[in-house]
Amino acid sequence: MKLKSKQPEESKASLPSISPPALDAIHALARHCHRQSDFSRATDLYRILTIADPFEKDYWLGLGKAQQDLEDFSSAIKAYASACLLELENPTPHFHAAECYLSLGKFQDAAKALRAAENFGKLQKQEHQWILQQAALMRRVWGKKLELKDKYHGQQHRKTITR
Repeated sequence: MKLKSKQPEESKASLPSISPPALDAIHALARHCHRQSDFSRATDLYRILTIADPFEKDYWLGLGKAQQDLEDFSSAIKAYASACLLELENPTPHFHAAECYLSLGKFQDAAKALRAAENFGKLQKQEHQWILQQAALMRRVWGKKLELKDKYHGQQHRKTITR
């Protein structure tokens, strides 16, 4: 079933396409700005990249990291969620989302994201060893808050299943 658009065809605006070499150049500039701590400019460049090619997970990861470094944690979480949709088993966006949730004091969400990062990290141990090490450190530092929320969530889940 095909849905008809409410707008006439001639009024639809289309974005100009950006060539792959131009995307690569913009990506290199975004990474450079990020390394130079120009997070606002890096964010703007990564936004352009995600609009030009919304199916490239590295652009979403870069956007999330730049927003996280600007302490715009809610926006960073959204960017990391987009990266997760493009490559679910990559533990990196889950881990960085956990960092953002901790910064916002959302411990239950942080525990879920951290658990996902650990689970996917174990599947790809060699490539993502650093995530497993950082997750273990995060659990030691935030332990009680993450454990309490994790246990509560687990108990709630078990009650729901046994009813």
